[in-house]
Amino acid sequence: MLKQHGIGKNSRRERGTEIKFLHNKIFLMTAVVLIFSCSPEKSADSDPVLDIIQIGNCTTEKDAEKYYSADTIKAAHKLSDKFSDSDVLLGLDAKIFIKGMKYELVKTSVKKNKCRTEFLITAHPDMNFIGMKISILLINEDGAWKIDREKELKSQL
Repeated sequence: MLKQHGIGKNSRRERGTEIKFLHNKIFLMTAVVLIFSCSPEKSADSDPVLDIIQIGNCTTEKDAEKYYSADTIKAAHKLSDKFSDSDVLLGLDAKIFIKGMKYELVKTSVKKNKCRTEFLITAHPDMNFIGMKISILLINEDGAWKIDREKELKSQL
């Protein structure tokens, strides 16, 4: 803010410096607003977790299938048959992506139709998850990123 006019040699020079500072501050704030308002929205390409985060809302195995790759679903069905457990897919990732969970994307590497994404859980209803770094392999099927847990499930057969 501008100081009140003072008496003395430097008052005019001080006011000029303060006005320049104020102009610079306004310019910087305007630039920041413009940069953020012109930034593209997040898409599945920039944050593949957006395609799978709704899995926490699933209540049935059938609902969860739309978030997993076809090979993962096949392996889950084989595992279900072997152990007579019908909730294999719900037990994998639904506990991570529940209402109230927030994350920070750490790293994403995409190669053709596969993606490895790492994120840090910053908020979660279950305190044990906060601070946990999760790495998930995703595969792009039918234009959407889906969780690929085929290797993990086949290792249990």
